[in-house]
Amino acid sequence: CVVTLDEFEAELTESFTVRFVPEGAESPEIDPEAEDEIPYRGRTIDLGEAVSEQLALALDLYPRRPGALLPEAEAAPPGPFAGLGALRRR
Repeated sequence: CVVTLDEFEAELTESFTVRFVPEGAESPEIDPEAEDEIPYRGRTIDLGEAVSEQLALALDLYPRRPGALLPEAEAAPPGPFAGLGALRRR
């Protein structure tokens, strides 16, 4: 948790679609609505890399445990120049 630094479990449900295309056959146009195209060489694809990329995109960058509250801010001690403010007001 980014607030309390406690460990907690969270459930992630995500679906994605990718299209594996032979290297060099990728679509020249970039369409944000289209399926991601992943080029491959030879007769094998690296499904693990595709899944890990999608998982990394789906993870919450700032996970917060349900019910976590920010601690009250402590009042900062007066700085070394706090006394100068009184002189300025004169």
